[in-house]
Amino acid sequence: MIKKCLFLFLLLFTISSVSAETYYLNEGNFTDLTNTGVYNTDSRSYISAYVIINSPGEYILNYSFTNNAMPESGVFIFVNNTENVILDCNYNWFNSTWGYNAVRPIYVYNSSNVTVKDLNCNGFYSAVEFENSVDCVLTNSNFYNIQEDGIYLKNTNNSEISDCIISSYYPDAVLVINSNGNTISNCTISSEYGGDDAILNMEYSENNTISECTLNALNGYERAIGIYHSNNILIVNSNATAEGYTIELEYSNNCDILNTTAIAEDYSYAIAVEYSDYTEISGCTATVIPTNYEAALYLFRSSYNNITDCTATAGDESVYLSESDYNNIVNTNATTTGDDGAYYIWDSNYNNIINCNATSNSDYAVYIWGSSYNNITNCNVIAEVYSAVYIREWTDMYSTVHNSNYNILSGCNITAPDETVYLQYSSHNSIINCIMNASNSEAIDLNVDADYNNITNCTATAGYRAVSLSSSDSNTLSECGIHSIDEYAFILSDSENNIISGCNVTTPDDYGVYLGNSDNASIINSTVNADSIAIRLDSNNCTIKGSTLRANIDSGLRSYNKMGNNIINCTIYAQYYAIDLSGSDNNVSDCTLTGHHEVVSLAGSGNNIIGSTLWATTEDTLSVGGTYQNIINCTLTAQNNTFYVNGQNIEITGSDINSNDVAFRCISASYWNRIYLNNINGSINNQGSSNYFTSANDLNYTYAGKNYTGILGNYWYLYDEEDAVIENGTWSIPYVITAYTTDSKPLAGPWDKDANSIFGKIEYDDGKIHLTQADFATGLYIINETGIYVLEENINSGMGIAIDSDNVTIDGNGFYMNTSGVRTFMGSYENITIKNLGLNCDNGLNLENADTITVSNCTFLVGDTGIVTNGENIVISSCNFTGMDNGWGINIISMQNGTITGCKFNNLMIGINTQGESSIGNCTITYNEFIENSWGLNLNGEYNWIYLNDFESNTWANFNYDSTFTNYFHSPVLTYKYDGVVYEGRLGNYYVGEELGTCVLGIFDKPYGIVPSSPR
Repeated sequence: MIKKCLFLFLLLFTISSVSAETYYLNEGNFTDLTNTGVYNTDSRSYISAYVIINSPGEYILNYSFTNNAMPESGVFIFVNNTENVILDCNYNWFNSTWGYNAVRPIYVYNSSNVTVKDLNCNGFYSAVEFENSVDCVLTNSNFYNIQEDGIYLKNTNNSEISDCIISSYYPDAVLVINSNGNTISNCTISSEYGGDDAILNMEYSENNTISECTLNALNGYERAIGIYHSNNILIVNSNATAEGYTIELEYSNNCDILNTTAIAEDYSYAIAVEYSDYTEISGCTATVIPTNYEAALYLFRSSYNNITDCTATAGDESVYLSESDYNNIVNTNATTTGDDGAYYIWDSNYNNIINCNATSNSDYAVYIWGSSYNNITNCNVIAEVYSAVYIREWTDMYSTVHNSNYNILSGCNITAPDETVYLQYSSHNSIINCIMNASNSEAIDLNVDADYNNITNCTATAGYRAVSLSSSDSNTLSECGIHSIDEYAFILSDSENNIISGCNVTTPDDYGVYLGNSDNASIINSTVNADSIAIRLDSNNCTIKGSTLRANIDSGLRSYNKMGNNIINCTIYAQYYAIDLSGSDNNVSDCTLTGHHEVVSLAGSGNNIIGSTLWATTEDTLSVGGTYQNIINCTLTAQNNTFYVNGQNIEITGSDINSNDVAFRCISASYWNRIYLNNINGSINNQGSSNYFTSANDLNYTYAGKNYTGILGNYWYLYDEEDAVIENGTWSIPYVITAYTTDSKPLAGPWDKDANSIFGKIEYDDGKIHLTQADFATGLYIINETGIYVLEENINSGMGIAIDSDNVTIDGNGFYMNTSGVRTFMGSYENITIKNLGLNCDNGLNLENADTITVSNCTFLVGDTGIVTNGENIVISSCNFTGMDNGWGINIISMQNGTITGCKFNNLMIGINTQGESSIGNCTITYNEFIENSWGLNLNGEYNWIYLNDFESNTWANFNYDSTFTNYFHSPVLTYKYDGVVYEGRLGNYYVGEELGTCVLGIFDKPYGIVPSSPR
């Protein structure tokens, strides 16, 4: 015994005193335990060891050891307070039976740069522990049947565990506490029995890495990897399987999980991030098996995390955000076989899901529950059974309702059999640029208090009811395409103040839009096409404006027994009724309505049709029943009956009514109706006993430029009383409708509702002929009598005025001839004056074969040619010619003894053009401006005087000149003033931008060269 103790003493002494040498540990080194004096806080006892290493060197184990009984804090090899140690276990075994007595084969304490390698271990409570150590390595070692804490890092930093197999009965196969900067790589870690902890458990540790590891926790609820109160942890290129949480982060921030596979095989989460922020999960595959429990990726009360390029598969929630805000999920595929959502967002706000795929083999691919301000962008969302996107409220234990508000779906493709996108108790959400398809019903369903939501630039397609709003108010759908195959394309029920703007709604079946008990709705600038009824309006105070409605069979718009609706500026077509309307106080204004049967059927009371155009191809244009209806300022045209009246106290006024047959048909049940100020073309079939065809009261009106007050009737195109005379704008003989009914005040001319006047000639006593648009009713107005003709308004005429007389004056009076101008007729004429006229047409004045003409103070907006002349003694003065680049101001076929003075030619091809060498002679062209034309003056002929004109910025040339020696580019001798002094001499023209030498007495000393005629 003394020898054995002495041997151990000498060994320990030797190990302590020799540095950086090689030592061999044999059987004899493991006979007695020595108290190390180191207190273990876990076992609350002092550590005893067989071998204590406290000096640098390489230690090689040459012995495999079996131990059946050992103190709780017993250790085989204890490395204490040293550095630079290599412990090569040489693939030897430390074996122990089950029990807490066999504690640790190796314990490294308060040391640095210690390497333990090639160790085999079986059956210990805890295998290797590093405490208060740094820069240590455990590598290429195998641990089997360890009870727990197989590898234990405690207060140990910058160390490495690599290429190990670690198998334990219970969790904590690897336990890392208060240890930073460590790496666990290429290890296989597993446990046999269950527990609540992880088989790789990391607590209160920083900057550690788990790389290329395989972890299996297959019994009970244990975790594979548990990170608790630990920050900046990296898990990379690893595979983990567990029946509990496969990977769990709790109270751990700035962690990364990269390119890792996590599989949860029973009832729990594959990757769970709880109370943890700024986590990066990228390139991972998270799967829950069997696929009917828990989530693959789970965030609980965790914010600012990023999940990218991942795949999540589960039976319940594939990706589950619970009370988690400001997270980003990008390029991630989530698939669930259950009905809780591939993406399940509960009480979570400000999250982004971008470029992802969400697939549910059952219900709910995306489930947003009591969550707000989340964005789902550019995603493909598919639910195979029901509702791809489901957004609703959540009520907590205190009965507080948490709505889902201000969420945005943008650029997504969303598909489900029914209720593809469903909103309930959710407000201010936006659906933008999405395509939504429902193979059965309701691509969009806003159901119960889904208010103030916006749906923009979307396409919604369904088997029936593509869009449904129920008990949901103040929503806006704009620029959307809405299509259903059967039934209704768009249905609103018990929903108020909703807006449909710029949408295209189509169905080949029943109704395009159905509004049931949905008041104050607006349909604006939209197109609605349906087979039966385009819009069924069973609501009050709605507005349909600027829209096009078409029904192939029945009605463009049908509304029964409703009130306060407004149909404004719409185009409506239907095979039967364009509008089928009853109720009260409804208004149809500025609409174009077309149909094959009754274009409009009007019943009820107090309804108005105003400023609208109605066209019927077969039967009645307008059928009016009920009471106190008003038809005002409309145009009605029909092949057969235009107006069918079967009501009472109906007023029809200010309208144009045209028919090839009966313009009005009033049945016997119609009475006390009043029809006046209409222009009626067609016959009357009046069977009513008390219908009136005049106004009830005196009206203020204008006729022939004079104001009158009186009772007025209608203008009848069929009125033919030859002996009638006009009295204040009405005919003196009534228009006979029946033996007992007449229009006692038939209008002498058509009623102009815009001017509140009866169209008629103003009586002038000045001896002049005054022209208005009415004088051009047949197109061409021919002047064949001497006289003065004065325009009283702008004239729009395709043929204009033809002069077929001498001694004619046309005074434009400041008005314009549009479309066509003035021309001489077929003979030769003289003494024609045209003044104060605007010409806005291709050819303004064509005055061929006319002499002694004066044109003054006219404005030409030239399309082709302003004036064409061919005659003698022509004066054109003070006119403006402005036009297109290819127009000519004045085109002179021939002119002798003429004058063109004081005119301005601007922006033309040629200001003045002459044709032929002798086309112009003895003429004067003076005081004109030629500015910004291609050519200023194209001059032929001889003995003409051209002087005191201004030429400026004419791009090709000021002159195109052929006769240079017999024309004069200066004035006769005249007196002029320059710089306050009067001189006598000849003056030429002014050329802007030319270099003409020095100015002497107002004249440059260098001549202006007319020839050559090429552009200057």
